[in-house]
Amino acid sequence: QGMAGILHVARPGMDIQEADLLRNFVLHHFASPSKQYKVHQTLWLPVEQATGDLEGLRAVVEEFLRSNGYGNSGIYTGCRQWLSSVIGDATEPGEVEARVEAALELLLKYAQEPRLVPSCTAMPPPLPRSKRRKVVPGVGVVSVG
Repeated sequence: QGMAGILHVARPGMDIQEADLLRNFVLHHFASPSKQYKVHQTLWLPVEQATGDLEGLRAVVEEFLRSNGYGNSGIYTGCRQWLSSVIGDATEPGEVEARVEAALELLLKYAQEPRLVPSCTAMPPPLPRSKRRKVVPGVGVVSVG
């Protein structure tokens, strides 16, 4: 099936969504269409499902990037900066893929974290995050500050 069912190609009169740009950017780090499809099905799609809709996806990715120090330049640029730091000096395709896959696993875990959502009931307000988290290549997410 490959990337034909994953990548969004804008047609005249059809806008490409920010989520499409992010997904395409992330998945292009994987060399083979079969690996792109596998990563899409096992990591990217579950992130989308965990966030509910495009607004939720945008909010969670922005929050994730901000908590890792990459949220001040917009979501697409922040994602590019984040993955660039994750990839670091890796040049071998297998190593690049492994690092990007590990980073997506962290994003998925972040997207699946329960969040307190204020509502009109007597639910307390969400607790502030007391510490920032940072992705350290080869280590994972660590608390800073």
